[in-house]
Amino acid sequence: MKKFCIVFFVGLFLITFMDVAYGKDIKPFGDLTWQDGLAEVLSKINNIEGIEKVNLKIGMDKINVKGITTKDDIEKELNAVSKATEGGFDKVAILADHQLSLENYKEIGKKVLRSGPFVVEAFPIMVANIPFTIYIPFTNSIGLMVQSPEKAIMLKRSKHGSYYLPLIIDSVTLTCKLASLDKDFVKLKEIIKKKYEKFGSKHCIDDKDSFSFKVKDKKGTTFKMVASIYAKRCTIVYNNTAYKKRLKEIYNNYLSEFKKESHKGKKDMSSGL
Repeated sequence: MKKFCIVFFVGLFLITFMDVAYGKDIKPFGDLTWQDGLAEVLSKINNIEGIEKVNLKIGMDKINVKGITTKDDIEKELNAVSKATEGGFDKVAILADHQLSLENYKEIGKKVLRSGPFVVEAFPIMVANIPFTIYIPFTNSIGLMVQSPEKAIMLKRSKHGSYYLPLIIDSVTLTCKLASLDKDFVKLKEIIKKKYEKFGSKHCIDDKDSFSFKVKDKKGTTFKMVASIYAKRCTIVYNNTAYKKRLKEIYNNYLSEFKKESHKGKKDMSSGL
């Protein structure tokens, strides 16, 4: 028992040490989380004080989604777009053309779509007195339909019934024009360094004309900031890695369990070997 306790506390110390040395998980900007669906993202972005524009880009087209804060509202907007253009050029035509059959999904009748590019963009996001534009592209994850199907967006199409968009955040990018590396930018650099210095895996280049900073958490999710007076631009990027990987594992595990269930009750022919 004593030996077990020693091993347990040593293990606990190592876990605690790793959290301190390498930081915890990198989260996206503000109150966003990697687990947020499209509706949650729009709600959080629209609730940021001072936001003037919020758009949802679908391919080359934009929908004004300023003030939209519920899943019902965004579904109404997307269904209106889909209905108005059905049969002609469809802003969500990519969805109907790239169906993914889920005949082994636990709820029969649901259909999942592989969608085209969905990107939320909003302006301005004020950071250290610098106005940024935020871009949040979404990607599809079939695992969302297993873990959190309520977060998927439903489209109703007269010819094809209902479809579900299992959209998750792919990355979060903030970008701004940069006229000079002034005191506001110096403040921004200090904020970044202080917040992310706890992550052990980091890369930093800081000189009078440019700044580059990159960190990675223990699950592989990354944060980076790049600024250059020559390019006159500053870009901050959060890349979602761990959650996408986790949802893929969840779906693969689901398929494995489904196959096992489908073979239950069948005669085992081991004796015939």
